[in-house]
Amino acid sequence: MDQNQMYIPTGFEKYTVGFEVGGHHFSSTIWDTSGALAYDTVRPLSYQNTDVFLICFHLGDWSSLQNVVNKWYPEIQQHSPAVPIILCGCQSDQRFSQQSYSEINSVNNYSLYSLSPTVDTKRKPVFSEEALAVSRQIGAITYVETTSLYNNRTAQEAFEVSALAAKGKLNNNSKLKTSSSSQTLTRHKSVFKLRKC
Repeated sequence: MDQNQMYIPTGFEKYTVGFEVGGHHFSSTIWDTSGALAYDTVRPLSYQNTDVFLICFHLGDWSSLQNVVNKWYPEIQQHSPAVPIILCGCQSDQRFSQQSYSEINSVNNYSLYSLSPTVDTKRKPVFSEEALAVSRQIGAITYVETTSLYNNRTAQEAFEVSALAAKGKLNNNSKLKTSSSSQTLTRHKSVFKLRKC
């Protein structure tokens, strides 16, 4: 998806992606699942046989990070607690858009690491340090960021990290750090899951 295209939510989308990591070929099935309330009872059925969850959120929208903590993580823990999680911040190029920047300056009580649902933080950017803190809080294996500004490299890196996690090459003792990134994963309020084929 081009960075200027509008995201149109879907119910379920399924993609197959092939790539190589460390000389090993991976063919992965990626499921983009809707967060809509209507799918709450059906969505967990797609979690069966998942090797890794890639929980994506929009770096220009603080409320999407709140959804990671309040919706996606608890749901995954309920249905697939032993499956590794990777937290993925999408659209890092949108973090400091003019709109996001002006909204930060207009809020007097904005504070880092506040995930209180009572604070109106929609469309406030998420800083890497904040995402890393949430990544640690939910026990994610690592945190990566993507952007669509620099070809496909960052999305590829996110999938490479996912493949390593699916093979058991990453664990919770891995140092959490931001990965350099290049393409936005377009479903920012969704859970992607990766299955080895």
